[in-house]
Parts: sequence; structure tokens; C-alpha cells
Amino acid sequence: MLPQLNVTHSSIPTPTLVLSLLYVTLYVVVIKKTTHNWYYEDIYGFEVYSSKQTFSWENLSRKRPYPNFFIFTYDENYLVINDPLEVINLNTFELISPKDTLKPWGFDISPDDKYLLAYYDSTLVLYKLNLPKVIVVEEKDSLVNDNIFPNPATNYSTVKISSPKPQIATLSVTNLLGMKLMSQTFSLGEGENQISINLSDFPNGIYLVNVFAGNQNQILKLIVNK
Repeated sequence: MLPQLNVTHSSIPTPTLVLSLLYVTLYVVVIKKTTHNWYYEDIYGFEVYSSKQTFSWENLSRKRPYPNFFIFTYDENYLVINDPLEVINLNTFELISPKDTLKPWGFDISPDDKYLLAYYDSTLVLYKLNLPKVIVVEEKDSLVNDNIFPNPATNYSTVKISSPKPQIATLSVTNLLGMKLMSQTFSLGEGENQISINLSDFPNGIYLVNVFAGNQNQILKLIVNK
């Protein structure tokens, strides 16, 4: 039985060879199936044999700019943050945390969003996520055709929102730690609306732009790259 994300996990000791890699940034995490073992491999080609168990996927690799800090699930409904290891539901902002308070050196998610592999100081840990499936229901009065441009942005970005009726909306921007960096309230007219965001004080990184109108909530990912 694989450990659930919100319960105490079982860990797999790794060879001493890994200890020399503790200060190496691991940009790609790969799980490969051999005849007898599953093993961990980083971009430098070092292999760490873990166990003789059989899991449900053969390859797990994805390049990303900040591999030891955050990663989105493949369905983009959840965000995994590594400070410590936590999962955020991007539709409800519910925080799902394991009992661990340690920060792994690297981690990745299987393409089916069912498993998370985390690499700690001397252990390789496999979590079974069991994330609730998010069902998106299209509603008559929901916000539609919303997008943000340019994205990536430098000093300014514009959110385009099509509203089915006049209503009051709130736009906020948070970083990946959940800190709200700005918030403003404005009136939406029926049809297309454009809202400008001043990013001159925002450092480079990925942000979440949240638009609340009525009982609807839209979340957009924004990249700042100056």
C-alpha cells in the first residue's frame, strides 16, 4: 500500500552515492522500469535503485523552471508547493498538507496525477495523492472567454473578461505561497471588459490572478519575466 499524501509516509533508503548530489539542482526526475527494479535518475545520469515494487507508470519526467519549489498537476487543478510539501486546490484554495514538515530536494508528479515522488536527504519517498477529481460545470451566468495578455509580461498585463451581465467584480493577485500582493474592485459591463494590472513592482515569477464576480471564481496563471 502506497502512502497517502495526508498520512505518515513510508520511505525507501537510497545508497550513499546520492549524498554527494545534495547540492545539485535536479531539473528532470525520471522513473524507469527495469526487469527487476524501479530506479531514480537525475540529469547527470546517476541511478538510485529503490525497490522491486511495481507501479502504474514507466516514465515520469517534466522540465520546469523551478523544480524544487512548485509544480502544477497535469490537469492544472492543483498546485504542489515545496516549502514544506503542500498541495493547494486551485478551485477552492483548500490546503492539503502531509504530516511531514520536511522540504524535499526535488519532486515530480506522475502524468495521471495519482503519485508524487519526493527526494529527501537520504530517502526516496513515493506518495499516493488521491486528489479529489474536479468537475467543471458550465453555468449560464458564468464568466466566459477570460484570458490575460501579454503572458509572460513585464510591467503591465491586461485581463480580458466577458461578462453575461453588469456586475461588481474583484481582481486579486497572489504568489505561489498564497500571499495576496494586490486586490481591486471594479464594475463589469455586459460583454467584454479589459482590466489592466501594474506589474512594475512584481519580481520575476509565476502568479495567480483571481477574478471573483457574483458566485463565480476564475483563476489565471500569469508569468512575470522582465
